[in-house]
Amino acid sequence: MITDVRPVQLTDIERRARAAVADRLHRAVDDTILTITRDPEHEDAAILYVDSGGNALVCNQALHLGAGYTCELLPSPGGFGMLMRIRSGDSELFRRALALFRSFAQTSYEPGLSADVMPVLRELVPPEPGYLTRLEAFAHEHEERLEHLYDRLGTGSEHVTTSRYALVRQPEGLIVIEQLATARHDVLAAFDGELEDRYLTDVAKAWGVRV
Repeated sequence: MITDVRPVQLTDIERRARAAVADRLHRAVDDTILTITRDPEHEDAAILYVDSGGNALVCNQALHLGAGYTCELLPSPGGFGMLMRIRSGDSELFRRALALFRSFAQTSYEPGLSADVMPVLRELVPPEPGYLTRLEAFAHEHEERLEHLYDRLGTGSEHVTTSRYALVRQPEGLIVIEQLATARHDVLAAFDGELEDRYLTDVAKAWGVRV
């Protein structure tokens, strides 16, 4: 389960919330309308403030229905403003990737890295559920190759202590591999500036994709 709120995730939450409110109001959204901060009481959550119930509703739709986050309404700070606690939910995309990953590798993974990668992947992959069917088909088509990959570079390999090939040992790494195989340039553009280059170059090298 994703259990850590990282800067890239806070940015994703804020971007989605601001876009939803701006679309509703038909104007730019400033900090008097919406703010996002880390939750001081829960390290796995963020606090979203919006200035009205209507704006809270569209934020919930964008974050929960659109991106798989969990949204908990908190006691009102007063006036018309509303507070929401936002956590990374195990979206269907992540759950399906995790199930496929577990079919190949019964190993642990790093939740913090998932928290960094999943917001980028939600923007990159086609809308669910069509993509989920495609991901499953990819995993079944390359079953033997994936088994060999996880045996060679999984948590029992020498690379664990050096953090090399880290995405190979992540559930979402399967999505990255599928996207590298089918839309390499889109993957490189989406992750540019979001992660250290070595994460993508390592998984691309492992799958035999030139980057």
